[in-house]
Amino acid sequence: MEKYCIIDCNGGLGKSIIGTAVCEAAKKNYPDRKILVLTGYPAVFLNNPHVYRVLPHSAAPYFYEDYIKDKDVIFLCQEPYKSHGYLAQNQHLIKSWCDCVGIIFQNETPRLYLTPLEIDNARSKFNLPKPMLLIQPFGGATNQGHKYSWNRDIPPHQIQKIANHLQSKYSIVQICHKDQIKLDNVIHYTASNIREIFAVMLFSKNRLFVDSFGQHAAAAMSLPSTVCWVTNKPEVFGYKIHNNILPFASLIKHITKIDGVLAEYDFGGIRLSDYPFPTMDVFNTDNIIQSIYTQL
Repeated sequence: MEKYCIIDCNGGLGKSIIGTAVCEAAKKNYPDRKILVLTGYPAVFLNNPHVYRVLPHSAAPYFYEDYIKDKDVIFLCQEPYKSHGYLAQNQHLIKSWCDCVGIIFQNETPRLYLTPLEIDNARSKFNLPKPMLLIQPFGGATNQGHKYSWNRDIPPHQIQKIANHLQSKYSIVQICHKDQIKLDNVIHYTASNIREIFAVMLFSKNRLFVDSFGQHAAAAMSLPSTVCWVTNKPEVFGYKIHNNILPFASLIKHITKIDGVLAEYDFGGIRLSDYPFPTMDVFNTDNIIQSIYTQL
């Protein structure tokens, strides 16, 4: 009888990219089992050598009959965002995820596996006069009409200032979807195929991200980037390969957060009353620009 191990990657695109590290750890812990992944973003796991099958949550016909009923199966479906390690905010989410599903973490990191044809196709996607600076200053979907998530996005006026400064040296390409803020004097890039964005990253000279899928994908492809953090912690969600930029430490002040239950801040940045800074100038833009110039 075949042996299976089911991993549930329920959540956003960045979480699924993180989940590739958990799949590798699971395969090391259970080398005799076939890894099955349920996710909202199956494209992340394509060609992954550690994964036997990947299926979207919305379309997994006969999954119970084929892989669960009367089968030798192990379930790794616990929610890492409700684990002790994550809630305590004292270790990386990958380790917290491995801990809560009972597998040994051996410093696995996310990995994406692109085909040569995908890479070759991305090579001709942009015909730019200058080196590409790929940026993702705003992360995730819009929330309740808010296009700006203050707890993880770069303030719009600051990222526009950065783009204005760098446009003489770079062709700036902004990853964005149709409902997000779009910067002036940059190329707006929206792709229906997420793997195309992954492949395009390989042809960028430099990269600037916030804590969204871009920084996870860059780490998964060993592309050092500059990543700006507002309230989320790089120790929990980030990677040492990146230059992680924090806000002005002197700006952070105490706010009584009546709505904070299992987290200090609302992840979507909806609660405007939680905003912990006395100004909208959250980052030292000169430090961000210098970090981009010095990327390897």
